[in-house]
Amino acid sequence: HVGRFQGLSRDESQKKVDALMSNTKVFAEWASEVADPIVHSLKGKKVLMYCTGGIRCEKASAYLKSKGVADVSQLSGGIHRYLEKYGSKGYFQGSNFVFDSRGLQKPPGAVILGKCFSCGQPDESLT
Repeated sequence: HVGRFQGLSRDESQKKVDALMSNTKVFAEWASEVADPIVHSLKGKKVLMYCTGGIRCEKASAYLKSKGVADVSQLSGGIHRYLEKYGSKGYFQGSNFVFDSRGLQKPPGAVILGKCFSCGQPDESLT
């Protein structure tokens, strides 16, 4: 992962925010490996989906709603627009990779969250 939302609220008086990370590569994997095993625990809770800004959130939120999760929202404009607005001062840590000519979107001051598979050192390369 090159970026993620922080797992806790910055305001200590607020409830904990659980961010669920997915290592899936295609939507079918996400539905069967991530969503289906936990869908019952999401019913009655507020769910915020976030993606780079593409179609995956549209599909994922529709899928959860079809399974009975009523309160599903999406981050408007995805991580791309969020980072344009808040940079490294917001709740998102690290960088965002988009699948076009922009590549890695790294706001000034962003920490490196990724690690090299070989040596374990901090790394954001996606080769």
